[in-house]
Amino acid sequence: KYIQILNHFFTFSYDTKLDTAIARSYQHRSMIFDDELEILVDAVIKTDTEKYAIERMGDTNFYRSHMRAVFLILLRYCGARKNELRSRLLSDWYLTDNGYAMDINKNGFKKMLDLSKKESHKGLKNRTARRRVTFAIDNPRFQKIVERFFSICEKMGKKFIFCEVDEKSIYSRPVSESTINELNLLMQETLNREVVLHSLRHSFITYSVAKILANTHSNTQKEIFELCNMTGQSDPVVMMNNYLHIDHLAYIIKGC
Repeated sequence: KYIQILNHFFTFSYDTKLDTAIARSYQHRSMIFDDELEILVDAVIKTDTEKYAIERMGDTNFYRSHMRAVFLILLRYCGARKNELRSRLLSDWYLTDNGYAMDINKNGFKKMLDLSKKESHKGLKNRTARRRVTFAIDNPRFQKIVERFFSICEKMGKKFIFCEVDEKSIYSRPVSESTINELNLLMQETLNREVVLHSLRHSFITYSVAKILANTHSNTQKEIFELCNMTGQSDPVVMMNNYLHIDHLAYIIKGC
């Protein structure tokens, strides 16, 4: 009887279903599996290739069609927050012997503010958010996409890694938050479930913990603290409680 009342309320008051309302309340606790990420990357590239009517894949068209796909890939593999990544400068990016490194600091946020007062509310979440993130991309295809993307970034010489684009130009200003937020709906339509960009941060942390636990020779406590620092969290307990998907650990560890 209670369920019938709730269904009636959500249907006629919000034009939705009870199950959808419940799912949306948990969407920030969702995660995305790596095989799903491949589907999402393909969907984003296809969408943006069609959006900009791209026929020949030169450097500038590669940037247009792959910029948001690279954004998704990096969210998954470096665990950054959306606006931390959106505000990164090209000077924050480094190649390392084992992969990549990215500095997350105030510099990009300050330059965003210089270009637009609308960005005044953006910034590092707390003191621990300032950090250097080191990571590797274990998917060979994603690695090639990211390598070509950053090679093009260096050729263009723009200050920001992720710049606003249209059919005619690649601008010097950072990609707008609305352009990035459009990915939320595309992700939900592609996977047919409630996921958001922040789900990739959940995925990064859950996959990282699974790798730590799968390595019997690792110093688990030390590596959990290092993961906490890498994600800009002040407390490992908070990180584990808010981001770790324990119900998926066993499944992921088998593949590690």
